[in-house]
Amino acid sequence: GCTKKLLMRAVQCALKQSMLQAEMGSLALRDELTGVYNRRGFLALAERQLKLGRRSGRAILVFFADVDGLKQINDKFGHAEGDLALVRAAQVLEKTFRDSDVIARFGGDEFAVLALEVSGHSEATIRARLEQNLKELNARHSLYTLSISLGAARFDPASPRSPESIEQLMIRADEGMYEEKRHRSKPFLVAALD
Repeated sequence: GCTKKLLMRAVQCALKQSMLQAEMGSLALRDELTGVYNRRGFLALAERQLKLGRRSGRAILVFFADVDGLKQINDKFGHAEGDLALVRAAQVLEKTFRDSDVIARFGGDEFAVLALEVSGHSEATIRARLEQNLKELNARHSLYTLSISLGAARFDPASPRSPESIEQLMIRADEGMYEEKRHRSKPFLVAALD
């Protein structure tokens, strides 16, 4: 009777505590606003993927993405709209990449993505999908045009010139993103309200 009830209660409490700890661990690795991984979660998973890539001989793509004009969105429409732009950017990235790819918000308006390279999942294919997904999103939301600059770096275990660490890959991807921003034909413009 009483012992059995106490034992059941102890098991329930232990299960509840275990579930809360798992949830807290997940929250520590996720960006609260967008729901994608945060920097800590990305780096932990990226290191693991890099090791797997080395062992399996598979190439890895690392992308660095920046939401263009976020400051102007915040200034013109308020921070709530700026937050919504970040959420939409995360959703576009999730739609662009595969479920198995690691997407993270690094802070502010910057995101990083790690993708195992497989046939049909090249940088050019990803860029084309990103442009299409942004076009579809912008057709539905006309307050401003959401734009994302993207830089990429490739880890190829067969190449001696390939970056050796996640940090080196991220630096190259970040440089590529800023290069894209410099050469973009149209700067980001926030739509004027009538």
